[in-house]
Amino acid sequence: MTEEIDFTQVPDQQEFKIIEKGTYEATVFAIEKAEGQNSGKAYLKWTFKIQQEPYKNRNVWLNTSLQPQSLWVLANLLESAFGMDVKNKKLKIDKILNLVGSPCKVVITHRQYEGQQQEQVSAVLKSNIKYDEVDIPF
Repeated sequence: MTEEIDFTQVPDQQEFKIIEKGTYEATVFAIEKAEGQNSGKAYLKWTFKIQQEPYKNRNVWLNTSLQPQSLWVLANLLESAFGMDVKNKKLKIDKILNLVGSPCKVVITHRQYEGQQQEQVSAVLKSNIKYDEVDIPF
């Protein structure tokens, strides 16, 4: 028997509202090492999941370069959000990848991209929530 899916009541386009500017409790949902499509340069792709209404469970993203001249951005993020003092030290990348599930705060601002306003993560800060209080929908 073939199952049917009824699309007759689906609206043409679901409105996806931009996240308002502000600071939101979040969790690190994913961190992935990747290479730039054009540059071939390594970076980390961060996915954060907002933990408060009205945007609970919405994802926001941030990329941090792994190039030597830009590592200060990643070092500042690790220190300000997770209390990791990495300056003048070497750190295995697994230590960063293991931050998945950690609570934090994300600061959302807006930018223009291809003629449309989009939210962006402009900073990641330390959370007031303890790790065991976080609701992570995996």
